[in-house]
Amino acid sequence: MAQAVVVSSSGGLQYLGQLGYPAGRAVLAPTSVDNDWWRRQFASVDRETSRARFGFPADALIVLYCGTLQPWKAPKDLLESFARANVPNSFLVFAGDGPQRPELEGRAAAQGLQDRVRFLGFLNQSQLPALYKSADLFVLPSLFDAFGLVVNEAMLCGLPVVVSDRVGARYDLVRQNENGYIFPVGDVDALAAILRDILPNVEKRRSMGEEARRRIETWSPREYVNGMVRAVDVAIGDRRQATSAGCSKMNRRGN
Repeated sequence: MAQAVVVSSSGGLQYLGQLGYPAGRAVLAPTSVDNDWWRRQFASVDRETSRARFGFPADALIVLYCGTLQPWKAPKDLLESFARANVPNSFLVFAGDGPQRPELEGRAAAQGLQDRVRFLGFLNQSQLPALYKSADLFVLPSLFDAFGLVVNEAMLCGLPVVVSDRVGARYDLVRQNENGYIFPVGDVDALAAILRDILPNVEKRRSMGEEARRRIETWSPREYVNGMVRAVDVAIGDRRQATSAGCSKMNRRGN
C-alpha cells in the first residue's frame, strides 16, 4: 500500500525485494550517527591518558564490546572466543550492563581470566570516544542486530570491526579483510581465529582502521537526509501518477 518504503541498509532492500515490493519504490536512507561529533570528540582525547583513566595497561591489546549484556547480543560467544584465542597481553572489555553480567563475570573467573576481562558497566556517550581510542579492535557478535550503530561509532574512531553475519551493518559498512571481518554467527572458533590473526598484527590493524574511517565518510547524516528526500520524491511522484491517471479516466468518461 505504501508509495515508498525507507530502509536502513541494503539488506533491507534485499528483504523487500524478496517480498515482491517494487525496487524503484524502496529507498535506502543510511542508518547513521553524528559523524562530525564523533570525529571531534575522538580527536580531542589522548590514547595514553584514556587508557590510564580506564585502568588499561599501556601496552595491552584491547578487544572492545559495547552494548547491553543480554543473550541476543551474544557476549558469551565473545568471551569464549577470547578465551580460546588466548592472545598474549590481550584484554577483553565489556562496556554496558545487563542481565548476563553476573554469568559473564563468573565464567571469566572460572577460566582464570578475571584479570584480563574488564566490566565497565554503563557508560554515558560522552565517555565513549575515549574508550574507543583506548581499544585496538571492536567486536559485535550479535545473534541478531537490525543494524548496530556502535559499528558506525567504532569505525569513525578508526577501529577495525568484527561482526557476525546477523548484524545489519555487515551489508554496507564491513568489507571482509579490508576494514574488518564477518564471521558465521555463533561460531566461536571462527571468531577466535580472527582474534589470533589481527590482534598481534599492528600494521594490519592500522590499515584496517584507516579503511574503516574512509568507508564511514559516505555513511553519514548527509546520506540519510538525501535518502529521505528521495523517498518523498518517490512517494509524491507515485501519487501524482495515480492522480493523473485518475483524471485521464474521468476525462475519457466525460467525453
